[in-house]
Formats: sequence, C-alpha cells, structure tokens
Amino acid sequence: MGKKFLALCLGLNLISAALVSAAPITAIHFDGLKKTKEFILQRDFKNFINREADEKTIHDIETILQKEEIFSEIELIQTETEDGVEITARVKEKITFIPVPIASVSKGNLMGGAFVLDTNAFGLKHSFVVGGFFSALEYRGIFMYGKPPRGHAPGLNVYGSIGKKNQIYVDTDDYECIDYMMFSGNIGLALTEQFTNYFSASMSSNFGFKDFDARKKGKIRSNRYVDLEPSIKFQVSDWNGVFMSTKSLQYRNESVIYTNRYIWHVFSPRIVFQQPLFTDELRFILNANGVYSKFIPYSAYVGNSHLGVNILPENFGTRKGVGLSSGFEYAAFKTKIGLFSLYGVYQLVDVEDFDLEYKFNQGVGGGVTMYLKQIAIPAMNLGVYYNLTKSKVYSRFSLGVAL
Repeated sequence: MGKKFLALCLGLNLISAALVSAAPITAIHFDGLKKTKEFILQRDFKNFINREADEKTIHDIETILQKEEIFSEIELIQTETEDGVEITARVKEKITFIPVPIASVSKGNLMGGAFVLDTNAFGLKHSFVVGGFFSALEYRGIFMYGKPPRGHAPGLNVYGSIGKKNQIYVDTDDYECIDYMMFSGNIGLALTEQFTNYFSASMSSNFGFKDFDARKKGKIRSNRYVDLEPSIKFQVSDWNGVFMSTKSLQYRNESVIYTNRYIWHVFSPRIVFQQPLFTDELRFILNANGVYSKFIPYSAYVGNSHLGVNILPENFGTRKGVGLSSGFEYAAFKTKIGLFSLYGVYQLVDVEDFDLEYKFNQGVGGGVTMYLKQIAIPAMNLGVYYNLTKSKVYSRFSLGVAL
C-alpha cells in the first residue's frame, strides 16, 4: 500500500511539473526602434531562444534591456503560438546624442567647457565623447570612441587627451605639499572580453608624455611613458523596476614604464554591493576601495575618486589607502524628467599621508541623485559631506560616479 501511494504521488508530481512548465521562447521582436539597429539587439538576445518563458527568464530579458541605458520605457508582451511563446519588447529610445555644456565654480575658480557625446552612435550602441574644458588652473581636450563586446568580438575603445594643468596636492589637513605645472597628452587603446554574463576582462595600453615646468614644490622628472592596465571584473546586476542594483568585484593593475626604464605600479581592488531592502524604493549601498602602489611618482598620486570617498580635501593625493562608503538610498519621487533619490552614507578612510604616516578619517554625507529618463547620460549626484575627524564640510557634484 505504501509503495502504491508513493508511486501515485510521484506520478502526480510529474504531471504537475509538466503542466506548469513554461513554453519555450520561439522569437523576440522589438517595436519602437528608431535609431537602434534591430540586428544588434537580436544578436544580444539570441541565447534566450528556446529557453522557457518563465518569470525568471522574462525578468532577465528586462534587466538586460535596462542595462543598455538607451531605453526610457520597456514593456514585454508575450504571445502564445503553436510552437511556444513570442516576446515583443515595446521600447521608447532615449536621446543619446547630447551636447553637454560645463560651468562651475570651485574655491573661487571658474571652469567652463563643452562636450558632445553619443551613447548609441550609428544605432550600433557604440559610444563617443569629444570636447574640452578650461579654467585658470587647467585646460584639456578629450576624445573617446568605443564599441561594446559582441559575440566573439571583444569590445574596443580608442581614447586620448592633451592639455596643461597646475597640479596641487594637499595632505589630510588641506596643507599644500606639491605644486607643479604639467603639459601632458596621451593616446590609448583598450580591449574588453565578455567571457560570461558575469565575468569580463580588459587590457588597456596607452602612450603619453608629461613635461613639467615652473616647479614650486616637489622634484618631478619629465618623461615619455607606456601605460599597461589589465583588469578583471565579476558583476551581477538586477532590475527591480526602480533601481538597477549591482554586486561586483573588480581588480585593476596599472604599470607604467618610462623611456628611462623607470617603472611604477598601482594595484586597485574594488567591491560594490547594492541590495534592495523591504521595498523596491529602498536599497543598501556599499563601496569598498583599496589602492597600493610601488615606486609611484608625485605626478601619479590618487585621490578621493580612487578611494571611493568624499570626505577628504578635493586635491588630496596619496600612494596607499583604503576607503569604505556605506549607507542607504531611497527613491523619493518620479517625474517626467526622471527619478530623484535621496541618500545618506557613512564613510571612513585610512590613507598614507605626505609625512608617510597613516591617517584615519571618518565622516557622514547625504544628497540627491537624479537618474534622467529621456536622456542617456549617467546619473547626476549632488552631495554634502562632513568630515567628523577634521570638522570640515565638503560639497561634491559628480556625473556617473557610484555612491
């Protein structure tokens, strides 16, 4: 009796599984494309053909479309056929060709300039940026053209810049330690290989020059160089209808070889963890960054952005350190312009100062981030940060920098 009962249960389970099994995806169509070439999208989504049209698969398709960052609206419609399910992605494209004027004032210094960028050049999801900026302390021209990895072809980026800068480095007490003028330029090439949906690797190499003059503090030698930057990245992203939350681990190594055979290195690990909590509108955010260098000259010191914090002086520079930023972000309200979120973070950093002693600083910050809906530019962030250790306040504006 027991064996018959178990066999009956097993049979019912098999029948139930067969009934709830989702039909396979037989085709994916795109409706609403005006600039983007459909064959590019078809190539990206061919791996979904013959997969079951279950909830997870549909969610994965939407997440990938959101990661493209070229669509302001996405609606997935399923149509049953004799052979399975056809999916139609109704989309509305963002404005991707964008002129961006720049004007700001920092410490009494006015900066201006303009850039032209396109994140979907020729409808092929290529990207380019060209432009420049100027101030009393710096002027620079920049260009970049790139295409993402597709199929068996690696991603490719070509970039370069040229300009002059009065570089000032300060310590954690905002005391000026290095001051020099530098005329520099470079041109480079980067290749990126997407091995899986979660793992990628890249190699960047550029040739450049740095000529120094009018040195006030610090002995720095002019030279030509070759820069090599290999990196690896593990990343998982998920779209919940409000935020694109990411979990990633990245490691980058930079090695610079001067023509006089002097070599220096910078090693930079980074961890990003973003996770919705309780509701889709609230998420936990964490950034952890490290920098360790060997034989690095003053002209290559790193600052706040490499450490992932905003509580140090704007012109702070270091050779070694770790930074941590963690907190919460809340989607406050949506408008026709986009999503406005509020965030609060706690930050700490332990860095080698110019006196070669390690200095610990901690602080808090908060602000607003705007994710534009119709225009394909990275998020804009405006925040205020208070260094508890030094009792100093800093305001920051960023474009496309993670919290």
